[in-house]
Amino acid sequence: MTFIKRRLQKDDTAPADLQALGIEERRLPAKTWDWAVDAERGASFTQLLSDTSEMREGDYWYALIAVHSLAVIQINAWSTIQIGDRLHFPARFTRLPDDLSSSEEAELRQLAHDAMTVLSVRSEGLVFAQAAH
Repeated sequence: MTFIKRRLQKDDTAPADLQALGIEERRLPAKTWDWAVDAERGASFTQLLSDTSEMREGDYWYALIAVHSLAVIQINAWSTIQIGDRLHFPARFTRLPDDLSSSEEAELRQLAHDAMTVLSVRSEGLVFAQAAH
């Protein structure tokens, strides 16, 4: 299955999941905010508010929940890199699950990229400069 873009439903647990995984309530987007959801792979992805509760102050922050684990991604939305016919945002993980293997991290990078192409306005992807560890 692939990611689909949708608004949260009444029975969605993603906001509660984000809080349970350590995201402060003030950083959670409104319930009307778009999410990229892949039910088959148990993954959801959305933009977070910044530490100052703003959406646009430089870097963008996204949360990826995959198999009950959280990854937080910082994206430089003011810069893009052309790869083939698609623009990509430079990205880096600022938080990853503990004891993650390099192949699991690569899997998270791919999930985040796939989700971003669905969630972003112009189907931009993500390019990660280097592994987080």
